[in-house]
Amino acid sequence: MKFFVDTFSWKKIDILQESGLVDIDSVYARVKICITHAVLGEIKHFQLKSCQVEKTEILPPRSNKIYEAALALQFDDADASMLSHGFDDDDTYIISEDRPLLTYGKIFGIKIVQLVDFMQVLTVLNAISKNSLYQVNKKLRELKNISKKKEDTVKEWLRTFKGTT
Repeated sequence: MKFFVDTFSWKKIDILQESGLVDIDSVYARVKICITHAVLGEIKHFQLKSCQVEKTEILPPRSNKIYEAALALQFDDADASMLSHGFDDDDTYIISEDRPLLTYGKIFGIKIVQLVDFMQVLTVLNAISKNSLYQVNKKLRELKNISKKKEDTVKEWLRTFKGTT
């Protein structure tokens, strides 16, 4: 699986890592993490620490048509460049906390998810435990990153998931 992570999601990962809720090395060991050159520029600008550049695939925009369309809709360069990879492969996902970006991706059939959804995938892959996902879910709600409905959906998923504790 390949995951493109947006800047704001990296900021949230920084917070989760600083809180001891996510071990970024375990994440890199289980999935392929990608960003675009524009996202890298933002990561450097905001001095985000969780992105391990040496382990991250850094790519230019892929589909110029999608990239230009996203720019025309007022998405910034980083978001537009990530969206241009939305149709790369069946196992390519974009992680974003940006509501307009999430909506745009879903309308056009791009596999785009919130950070908490990515954390669920990591739970299935045993990169984080069910207990960690519970704590991440709680923290993201506390940060007003996810809605109460989303928090409850993840809690219900945790009740039914048969993976590790």
